[in-house]
Amino acid sequence: MGFERGLMNIFILQVGFPIGIILKNDRKRYYRVLSEADKGDYSNLCEFISQSVIRSINIYLKFLKPSSKKSDKYLSLIELAKDSPYSATYLRKLATQGKLEAFKESRNWLSSKQALNDYIKSIKKA
Repeated sequence: MGFERGLMNIFILQVGFPIGIILKNDRKRYYRVLSEADKGDYSNLCEFISQSVIRSINIYLKFLKPSSKKSDKYLSLIELAKDSPYSATYLRKLATQGKLEAFKESRNWLSSKQALNDYIKSIKKA
């Protein structure tokens, strides 16, 4: 782990979040957003770090809260979109914004029919 990532994770842990996991596939983007931050633009770095922390939280939640009901079976967003009024792309957007309970496993976002129903109910209330 590089010095800057170690320091970043110390700060993240101090405020009560798990460490941010930066995948090998994300290294180029990580270095790009670090370079932008060196020039005074921190927005992309903040977003990148937030996404890495969310990834960590999703990994922890997956193991802490395993599915116990058949209706809670996790599906890819592509599969979930087949029986929903939304496209897989829109479901991914909802997941990355934290509006749809979902987690990312490898490169695939997973969610459940129950999570989608909960989202639909929440927007009908609004």
